Amino acid sequence: MQDSRNPEISKKPLGRSITLGCLVFILLLCIVIGIASYLSYKSALYQRYEAYITDILTYTESEIDHEDLKNCIETLERSESFDKLELLWMASRRILTSTTCIF
Repeated sequence: MQDSRNPEISKKPLGRSITLGCLVFILLLCIVIGIASYLSYKSALYQRYEAYITDILTYTESEIDHEDLKNCIETLERSESFDKLELLWMASRRILTSTTCIF
């Protein structure tokens, strides 16, 4: 017994299903790749920020004269070293506040 269905009609739903399946797969793949790229970029950005801040703090720590700072606190007198440290602190703060985080 022969199939009375038209071959073109039976192929259209199959072709449409395959096309729709491919489009859904491509859409999901794009979403997954987009999310993975975003997370990778965010992680790298925070690593750079952390390294940058660590460098600033390390430099600032190396510039502090602990004895002079203790003396300034005890006597409430400013010294040249204290003024230099204050300028360094203000510059570091300006740098840190100028870098905005977009996340």
